[in-house]
Amino acid sequence: MAKKEKNRSRGLKARYNHSVNTRDSGSAFSSAFKWSELDQEVKFFKPKENVNLINIIPFEVKSKKHPLVLSGDMEIGDIDYVMDIYLHRSVGPADKEVVCLKKNYGKACPICEEAEKFRKAGKDDEYDALKPSRRVLYNVVDLKAVDDILVFKVSHHLFEKELIEEARSQSGDGEIVYFSDIEEGSAIKFRRKMDKFKKTEFMKYKSFEFKEREEELDEDLIDEAISFDEIMEVLSYSEIQNVLYGEDEDTEGETENDDDSEDTEEEDEKPKKKKAQKKKAKKVKAGDKCPHGHSFGKDTDQHEECDDCELWEEYDDA
Repeated sequence: MAKKEKNRSRGLKARYNHSVNTRDSGSAFSSAFKWSELDQEVKFFKPKENVNLINIIPFEVKSKKHPLVLSGDMEIGDIDYVMDIYLHRSVGPADKEVVCLKKNYGKACPICEEAEKFRKAGKDDEYDALKPSRRVLYNVVDLKAVDDILVFKVSHHLFEKELIEEARSQSGDGEIVYFSDIEEGSAIKFRRKMDKFKKTEFMKYKSFEFKEREEELDEDLIDEAISFDEIMEVLSYSEIQNVLYGEDEDTEGETENDDDSEDTEEEDEKPKKKKAQKKKAKKVKAGDKCPHGHSFGKDTDQHEECDDCELWEEYDDA
């Protein structure tokens, strides 16, 4: 087997295994990924109501920042189909998104440490605001629209978890449908349906089906696909402290998380903790209501229910 084919096979197999094994885990974008560093224009995919048909385009793993490279499940040069990442959202006075060192790399994370203090103190709202959430990013081609590669960002709970469950159940042989394989993969058909909870409407992804492609994916598509790990900004322990406590809002350092000492040596130099700045309320439409009784557009990601809420994307957009 050629090295390129071996890398592709190992990488995709590792990703499917990881998605299967972690499909029931909790739910992890924007400022955490440096889109401006890319040569191409980045366009985002927004599923239409009713039926959608897409191809997921695999990408090459290019850095040690990819969590599965650090865990040893993948190697640089392997092929993956999804960036599955835990992010702390709206951190500090600058409301930055921060890659979680603990959930992604098993390292000390000052935000997780602060969140744990709130949890032990029984301050649930403060804990929920700081804990990481799980998000996924894909390169996709919308088969009902243009041929351009689009970035699809979505809650892990609402899409990837459902997708991988269907890939297992529809295979028929106890294995899994390898839908993102270049030669033998499948197009993915799904519905984006508006549903209702009490008086509130929300969107839901359902009815996943795997359709035979009309033709194999072009190998060039992998070269065009965005390697999300390469543009992901991973801050060191001390840089995250600066973001959390507002010590230096201009800090934009980046590490590749291959030096444990860098994250631990400065723990004794933690600045005094400042009271976390509350989220700024967003403008929302009159009459919008949260199904859990919280403030729509104001309390997004502030409560335990937000992680698995099917209304999350609508509220986040607001």
